[in-house]
Amino acid sequence: MNSLGETNLLFVLGAIAVMFAVTFFFFLRSLVESRERRLSQRLHEASDDPADRLELPADQPMKPLSDFLLRTGLGLSPEQAVGWMTLVGVVLACVLFLIRPDWWIGLIGLVIGCAAVWVTLLVYRYRYRLKLQDQLPDTIFLIARSLRAGLSLEQALTLVGNQGVEPLATEFRKANNQVKLGLTIPLSMELMSKRLQVADFNSLVSTINLYSATGGNLPLLLDRLAASTRDQNQFRAFFRSATALGRISSLFIAGAGPLFFMGYALLEPEYAEFFFSSQAGVMTLAMATFLELIGLFWLWSIIRIEY
Repeated sequence: MNSLGETNLLFVLGAIAVMFAVTFFFFLRSLVESRERRLSQRLHEASDDPADRLELPADQPMKPLSDFLLRTGLGLSPEQAVGWMTLVGVVLACVLFLIRPDWWIGLIGLVIGCAAVWVTLLVYRYRYRLKLQDQLPDTIFLIARSLRAGLSLEQALTLVGNQGVEPLATEFRKANNQVKLGLTIPLSMELMSKRLQVADFNSLVSTINLYSATGGNLPLLLDRLAASTRDQNQFRAFFRSATALGRISSLFIAGAGPLFFMGYALLEPEYAEFFFSSQAGVMTLAMATFLELIGLFWLWSIIRIEY
């Protein structure tokens, strides 16, 4: 092995060692924090004071990554997310480096592995939001029927938290705990709206705030809001089914270029090395990446619907 190959090998091995050390640190820290949370939860469940069981994540400034992970429904901490990204990236980099012992192949594998975990989190966040959106009409109908049965608004929200469908019921339980501590119902619903980031839920918050300020026939307003939300969900479902073929085709078209480039980099490396060994090749790759991003944004703009 020549000196350049030895340098590449030492560089990759050093990077892999650092990545594994960072991954081990993050996983160890997440395990300790998870154990502390379980112990704290047991102590809170054993307490009779509602204030001890209160969780106010929306009252404190949240970091962007924590806020993002909260909306995935996976219950991951930022340390766990970074640990998974590092672990998958390092494993993929090692596999590609064993296939082709070049440092830039390992670097590409590291980037792809981290990006794959991030895309998976994006998919989980999208699915979590769709689940909340699908559960919203039945939840609003349940609140309206509870009010017609003679329950107060606070009792109706408590009923949804205790007998509703997960994961939306969990969010209502958090809001109920805030109300027990002394917050008003409109304020607790606004905090819940900030956590969920669901557009149609903002309409429910506005309706409850309007009722708290001026009064009126709240069950009737909620029935109309639930019917409107259900119509919007049906329209979105119809639109997704009608554009499913186009969206899947766009994914294959968008992924064809990077996959072919990776295939050439692994099987015919002399073709791929030209792009990294000359200024024209680097500029070509940069232009291709830029055009790829423009095409993805254009396709996303076409299939995006607002109703």
